[in-house]
Amino acid sequence: MKARKRLTNQCFIKVLDNFPVDTGDERYVVVVEEFVGSDAERLDRYLLKAKCSIDEVATAVRRAAEALNQFHDKPPVAETSYGLLSAKQIYYDRRSQKLLLPAIGVSNFLWLGLGWERFSAWQDEGDSAAAYVAPEEEEGKPVTKLTDQYRLGQIAFEMLEGKLPFDVRRPREVVERKKDFWDDPEHTVKGKWPEAHQAFAKIIFRMLRRDPEKRWGSFDELIMRLRTMEDESRALAKRTYERLDERGFRLKQNAEFFRSFYQEFFQRAPDAEEKFDKRKVDQHEKLMESMVAVLNFRAGNEPTALRETVAKHLVLKKGITAEEVDKFVETFVDTLEIKLPRKMPKGERDRIITAWRDLFSPAAEYFKEELEKAAQRTDSRG
Repeated sequence: MKARKRLTNQCFIKVLDNFPVDTGDERYVVVVEEFVGSDAERLDRYLLKAKCSIDEVATAVRRAAEALNQFHDKPPVAETSYGLLSAKQIYYDRRSQKLLLPAIGVSNFLWLGLGWERFSAWQDEGDSAAAYVAPEEEEGKPVTKLTDQYRLGQIAFEMLEGKLPFDVRRPREVVERKKDFWDDPEHTVKGKWPEAHQAFAKIIFRMLRRDPEKRWGSFDELIMRLRTMEDESRALAKRTYERLDERGFRLKQNAEFFRSFYQEFFQRAPDAEEKFDKRKVDQHEKLMESMVAVLNFRAGNEPTALRETVAKHLVLKKGITAEEVDKFVETFVDTLEIKLPRKMPKGERDRIITAWRDLFSPAAEYFKEELEKAAQRTDSRG
């Protein structure tokens, strides 16, 4: 209990207090945890109505890995497993791109103390807790911190796919179906994310290796790989923006690119044109400011690089709408696809387009959330 109360990583739901309660017949321990606010939602419920981008999942998984790494650094839990890690046991805060894990969870303790079979037998048929069994657990092998790495990899897979590759209710049937997933998770993929970001896919599939010794050697190594991947995507977008390549292409000061962009954007969102005051600020200059803000934006870090950009739109009587934000991003990516040099190898073109789409996705979500909050404040004032 003391070790888990010392967990300070923001991905852990904090333990505020604990105390015994004696009813005479039975004795209980009551644990009071931090309230999970309205910005977060249970992950399984969230995935029923929304899809997660590769960029979102990469950030959320890296932050969860950092939290689990801290868990394993706290004696006496250092060599034990965190326990059950399922979409019904954790929360997702999309605004900050964080998975929220209970520092102390009843399910986790029962899972580790009783064993997964007895725990799963207690659940309702629709719960399918056995879907989150790691290979070594079913095979009766030691459960270690590498088991937590597997569990986090399965959560990442579920976020990327929107669901698990099996949907059965009886625990034993789940385990039978899982053996195919254990042997070759790549063949169970339905989405296109492995093609869209091969580096990230390799990281996830290694986390999901059936043999624990073939996974990443430590959480430190896993975190380093995830950080490198995030930085590579951002670095690729920045290089396209700032540096003139051998084909004479870059986005910064590329008047032809931005003329085409604005022409198409105003066709797709005609009401947006009157919101851009050409007399005060040149359109190209305004977009340059937005590009720099997007390139430096990181979700969950306040104050964000986009705060000033958003504030400028909020003071307008007819500011940009959420729909126009989406059209802005779509138009930018489509224009980029058209204007990138045709002589550029297809793989390189695809990586550049994906890098910009991944950077824009969380920035656009932040922008729309701030617009919605502003509208709610206006409504509350009457």
